[in-house]
Amino acid sequence: MLTVGLTGSTGSGKGYVSGIFKESGIPCLDTDQVCRDVYRKGEACYDDLVSYFGESILNAEGEIDRKALLDAAFPDREKYEKLNSIAFFHIMKITRRWIAEREKEGVPIAVIDAPMLFESGFDKLCGKVVSVVADRATQISRVMRRDGISEEVAISRLQKQKSNAYYESKSDYVLDNSAANEGNIWTDTRRLVGTLRRISADKR
Repeated sequence: MLTVGLTGSTGSGKGYVSGIFKESGIPCLDTDQVCRDVYRKGEACYDDLVSYFGESILNAEGEIDRKALLDAAFPDREKYEKLNSIAFFHIMKITRRWIAEREKEGVPIAVIDAPMLFESGFDKLCGKVVSVVADRATQISRVMRRDGISEEVAISRLQKQKSNAYYESKSDYVLDNSAANEGNIWTDTRRLVGTLRRISADKR
């Protein structure tokens, strides 16, 4: 099976591209959703996070408050790295299991949709990596619209993201999802799907 990593910074439109892969019949694992799942009460990841950060990261229902968790971790580099190491460990276990299940089903291509593909080490599970990029103005506009925030806050968030050059240097394929290319992104992605299918067929 050809395992493909799909990544890109916030506002790049990676979710739209992931949707095109799914429409093309290619299974995609959304690691953001996996993260939300493993944060739930009763999960091992939940226990590890509460053990390290304390109950101040919990809401009134006893579930992890993601904002409180990030507030507790972000100011301190060591704590932020600890948060990532705990989360990545548990998400990786589920990701490996998901890949094994798709292989058992005989699926030719499967996609791991992960915004922190390289930082988490998930890229090492992938035969090919696809990054979705967009110009900064497009990203700002999308993040403002999606999250209902000001331009200033959106810019602040994006300043913490990796540059397009970072993604381009680490990827086998790059899809430009800037506003100026929105009319072509569906065709570009479908063309890439065809390329990946040919690579997968050659492997067999």
